[in-house]
Amino acid sequence: PSVIPLDNTEEEAYVPTPAPNPSTATSTTVTAPNQIPDPNLVPLAETPDPAPAASPQKTSSTAKKSTSTKKSTAKNYTNGDLSTEIAITELMPNPEKDDTKNEWIEISNLGETTVNLGNWQLDDSEGGSKPYVMPDTVVLEPGMTHLFPITETKLSLANTTDQVRLTDFEGTAIHEVEYSEAADALSYSLITILKENGEESAEWLWVDAPSPGEKNPVLQELTGEVVSEPEFKDEYRFQIKPLDGDGTDAPVSVKTILFDEGTVAGPLAKLSFTKGSKLKLLVQPEGEGLYQLKKYEVLEAAGVDENSGGLPLIASLGIGALLCGGAAWWFITKKAPWLKTPELQKGGSSETITL
Repeated sequence: PSVIPLDNTEEEAYVPTPAPNPSTATSTTVTAPNQIPDPNLVPLAETPDPAPAASPQKTSSTAKKSTSTKKSTAKNYTNGDLSTEIAITELMPNPEKDDTKNEWIEISNLGETTVNLGNWQLDDSEGGSKPYVMPDTVVLEPGMTHLFPITETKLSLANTTDQVRLTDFEGTAIHEVEYSEAADALSYSLITILKENGEESAEWLWVDAPSPGEKNPVLQELTGEVVSEPEFKDEYRFQIKPLDGDGTDAPVSVKTILFDEGTVAGPLAKLSFTKGSKLKLLVQPEGEGLYQLKKYEVLEAAGVDENSGGLPLIASLGIGALLCGGAAWWFITKKAPWLKTPELQKGGSSETITL
């Protein structure tokens, strides 16, 4: 090792660092008066520069952030198929006892091809519930129906006026249904009606026999003249002779019409279904020549004898009052079941029928 002699006066000794750095160089002042240098002096150890502080790592900013403030009903569903043959076919906006948990919406495939409904949407009126996005597991074959309960869709339907809308995954409106004044426990159903001329039509009707998840019933239209007035035995019934479209007799057999108190009360049936009256009926076939009455309209009441010259208005009203009183007396003495009086339920231009 090298030894640097120092004299007996004040001198300074410097120990340089390996890398010259003014901020880290150290200096040592040695005062050694009358001191003889030590031949065994060991030089000071070199002090390495401190390691530079590690720079903080930058986090990646490429991750996408959701901008939605609500939980989406979609879960990365695959888009389904496009079709114009998917329709809303039945609603239950006002379940029995106002149990909103039992509301539901039914849709059906009216076409001839299978349709996947992935990312299709159901919604109510603007400003209502959040749209419901259908999963891609909902697949409707031709003629199939699918039921969407409120527990799944979270679509709350109003009991007054509301709307249900169906759109495909492109946002195109496929079907819309409006209704008003939903009666308790009645469903709003799209009913197919077979006309007497062989054509078909569809009408929205409030019905008291819902068919969730099943095909809605097909009803038949009949126009005829009463040939046998109502009988009130085990079954309420009367008979009509069908008429052609121009009101003339049709070459077909007499048809038996069944009904109950829920469709028309006994006293009212006695007054409405008199022999000779012409009726327009909406019925459901029950068997050969046997039909269940769902809805009726009196086209022409049985008239008075043409030779009688008619009756004055006051006399007519008096007879009507007597008939009503007699019907009431008959009803009480016979103790016929009284379920409910017939009542029209307004739902657009629709009426209530018993199915």
